[in-house]
Amino acid sequence: MHFCLFSSDTLISTLLGGFSLEESRIGKKIIREVIKDLEGDTKVGKKNIWKIIILLLLIMAAIVAVFLHKQIFSIWQLLF
Repeated sequence: MHFCLFSSDTLISTLLGGFSLEESRIGKKIIREVIKDLEGDTKVGKKNIWKIIILLLLIMAAIVAVFLHKQIFSIWQLLF
């Protein structure tokens, strides 16, 4: 009894990937590339994390400014 680790779509994609690269053998490298392509890039880089954090901070600052603009303006007048 054989167990297949791949679905038929993955197997077909792997075979097509090997054929398009003109490979006579479908090795681990091609299989990994096809699986990575099918799964998509799920890693979030450090630059993206900082962009997300900065964006969230700006959104929070905008929300605070909208709801507390009168209080912020009166404090600003007292200081300057």
